[in-house]
Amino acid sequence: MKLLMISEEDLSKKIGVGKKIFGQAKAFSALGFETSLLFVSEERLWLWHIGKEKKEIGSIRGNLDILFSFYQKCWEEAKNLKPDAVYIRAPFTEFFYLRFLRKLKKLQVKVVVEYPTFPYDHEYQSKTIFKRAALLVDRFFRSSLQQYVDLTVTYTDRNDILHIPTVKIENGIDLEDVPIRQVEDSNNMVLIGVANLSIWHGYDRVIEGMRIHYQREKNPKKIFFEIIGEGPQLSSLKGLADKYRLGDYVKFHSNITGHALDEIFNRAHIGVGSLGMHRINLTEGAPLKAREYCARGLPFMIAYYDNDFTGKSKHVLNIVPDENPVDMNFMLDFFATSMGKDVPMQMRDFAEKNISWENKLMPVKKALAEIKNRS
Repeated sequence: MKLLMISEEDLSKKIGVGKKIFGQAKAFSALGFETSLLFVSEERLWLWHIGKEKKEIGSIRGNLDILFSFYQKCWEEAKNLKPDAVYIRAPFTEFFYLRFLRKLKKLQVKVVVEYPTFPYDHEYQSKTIFKRAALLVDRFFRSSLQQYVDLTVTYTDRNDILHIPTVKIENGIDLEDVPIRQVEDSNNMVLIGVANLSIWHGYDRVIEGMRIHYQREKNPKKIFFEIIGEGPQLSSLKGLADKYRLGDYVKFHSNITGHALDEIFNRAHIGVGSLGMHRINLTEGAPLKAREYCARGLPFMIAYYDNDFTGKSKHVLNIVPDENPVDMNFMLDFFATSMGKDVPMQMRDFAEKNISWENKLMPVKKALAEIKNRS
């Protein structure tokens, strides 16, 4: 079966999203699909036939170009490729996107749309005027999606999205892209958080906990927090660290990758997952970063229900999803039980058996086959 994947987001600006989409594309190929991926990076539109070189096929400059020309270019490539199915990372719904879907349906192409979160309206209440306006347009048009979309992919327990049947999956990981960490001995505890810093990551709870630890303990154990990434909460987190005079203990890094990132992971002991999902009214999820921590062999903490990890791994700590500071004495106890030299390999083995993208996308493959049988 020929599969065309599409993402309109600029993946050069969203490294985490890019890792996910590329991992999915490689996994679909491994599952037997003849897979191609259309994606935007550095204001260019690229076509990647998985297993071959990526090819630049045009420019995409800004939101207006996305609106007026992106899906026309996707249609031109779809006509050439003649896919049996198209898998789209959900954009805002608007006229040109719907027109593209309508054309696909006329060719009897099966359409699957992945919703990273749903519902998503609340995420855009504090965004730019353009984003808020786009959401209004989306609300107007999205009721029409059920005419053109066969399946939606969700990371929640919903049975349908916008009256379209769902395939329920969890986030996976491309294990080939993630090296296992090399454990370094240390008497200190080093926490690491890697994210596009947003309110739902809740890193402020860690900084608040560090403040209490250093103020109350007579001989405090050294605790460090390495924060990697940028985003809307960066200035707030920096301000909080400065306010509490934690500059020696809370370190901020830009969006570093490759060997430089590996080095920080090698000296880290505990990963910090999302600790503020309750702030956007979510109680469960499957963030990609938690899967990367596991694949690297790094114990980590979260504050939401994750079907892959909650109650299934002693190296994953679930804390209460509230506004209280993280208890550093509790974290030090977790740190003491997670220092074994065999821990990284135990977690990597868990990742290989449970959270690879090939494993996670099997339900989508099955659902696509069933749609084909009904057509």
